[in-house]
Amino acid sequence: MKGVEESAIHYAPTLEIENKANANLLSITYREEEKGNEFYIFYTRPKTTTRFFGLIKDTDDHFYSERTGQTMSEVKDAVKALIADDLLTLEKRWG
Repeated sequence: MKGVEESAIHYAPTLEIENKANANLLSITYREEEKGNEFYIFYTRPKTTTRFFGLIKDTDDHFYSERTGQTMSEVKDAVKALIADDLLTLEKRWG
């Protein structure tokens, strides 16, 4: 993407990894910034949400969270947690 005009770039390179057993998905996007490399981690999973003081519960099969400003080390940790089926770590750090 170096040397290309900004208007010619339509999206940043993205890698998606899914754990089919539990329908959890990581989308990892890379951006090169002046201050250094930056990764975005989008964590998609089924999640039950509540509203109206907890009286109404809904399950969203594609609930997602995003974390910007992630390092390569954090990306590796997220991928390892997804592969190991460590949903607690995924939810705690990227949920």
